[in-house]
Amino acid sequence: MRVGYVYHAGKRVENEDGLLFRSTLLSEGELAMAVLCDGMGGSGGGKEACMTFLKEAEHWYETQLLRSLVGEVKKEKAVDKVIQAKAFKLFYEANRSMFLRMRKETVEYGTTVVLCVFYKDRYYAFHLGDSRLYRIDPLPAVVHVFFGESRKCRIRKLTRDHGDGHGVSRCMGLNPEWKPDMKSGRIKNSSFLFCSDGFYRRAEEPVWERSLCIPPGCDESLLSRRLSLLAEEVERCGEKDNISALLVTK
Repeated sequence: MRVGYVYHAGKRVENEDGLLFRSTLLSEGELAMAVLCDGMGGSGGGKEACMTFLKEAEHWYETQLLRSLVGEVKKEKAVDKVIQAKAFKLFYEANRSMFLRMRKETVEYGTTVVLCVFYKDRYYAFHLGDSRLYRIDPLPAVVHVFFGESRKCRIRKLTRDHGDGHGVSRCMGLNPEWKPDMKSGRIKNSSFLFCSDGFYRRAEEPVWERSLCIPPGCDESLLSRRLSLLAEEVERCGEKDNISALLVTK
């Protein structure tokens, strides 16, 4: 899979978001994991929470997810159960670890999390917070006599916001019993956009549709350029938060 990213501090001194992408080519098919976190807590606590989860997610990928899928060929339903069970365990253990540390050291911090595993032709998305995951589906190209071929896409939000626009009601670290939302499906020809609230809050749908309609066979540098242009647009519209996003496609 190919991945592009944008990682801007915006109007803030430091970016407290975090991005992670891992990919491994197995004999049964490609395995990949993408993660976006948006840290909360201020005074460096948000970034610490974000980096803590990313480190645990990377370790989980190597020691749990990857090892469980190497070797024995499993049926699709068995693979679904393995990925879901191990992902829920990752969230539970990371959530509880952060929660206990806050109680012990009387600090307050947390992070939103959007984590998605891609394996063969399926995706498995796990989510806590108000960062988002969008699915981008290309529509059939339209051919004009004078203007040539034009492409459009359909953008659908896969995650449900844990917040009301005035704060986040759920995130990693605040409650050890919270479970992430989960959604899975076929990848087909879709692309996937992971983004923090600073990226999507001031975005206009027509601008997204023009920028995120990815031509087939494009290289990773084009993916990052498209995201950078969108980040510049939301900054011009007055966004002051960190602006971060990942764009993953086949």
